[in-house]
Amino acid sequence: MPMSTDVAIIFGRELFGEPKKQGRVRLESDGDVTRGVVERYGIPYLSVEARLTEDVAIDGPAASDRFHFKFMHSADGRGLEFDPIIVHAHFDTRLRVLKRGQGKAAFKPAHHDPLTELEILEFRGAVYMEGDIYAQAKRIGTVDAKAFLPYAFQNIDDYSAEI
Repeated sequence: MPMSTDVAIIFGRELFGEPKKQGRVRLESDGDVTRGVVERYGIPYLSVEARLTEDVAIDGPAASDRFHFKFMHSADGRGLEFDPIIVHAHFDTRLRVLKRGQGKAAFKPAHHDPLTELEILEFRGAVYMEGDIYAQAKRIGTVDAKAFLPYAFQNIDDYSAEI
């Protein structure tokens, strides 16, 4: 979940355990055409383009739920400080704008963001939304730190790699 500001990272990753990292996110519109790029370490690894021709009626608020692991690497770099917490995050969304249309996406190789490992089999369309999100989160349990450790990569990049 690339984010352009520290505040967006802190309130998502440190509070809810969302897998956020600092990146440069750009979105530009020219009439019905909207283009977006996500860049990290100078590599524009995700690009999207959409022709958003359909204004979709908004039928009131929408709700969604997500589950995240909130964890912290140990100070000595060996393992985790505590058993990761399972966080249930509930989001109520009130949209102001909802558009839909055709589009395309492309991934570019990037060591820290290996999206090229995902093959796009079919691009079914694009959606653009503007609105407000109200979040509530709670701790619902924990998982064993040693068992989770191989998956504890969401908030650290491999700085030994050439960038």
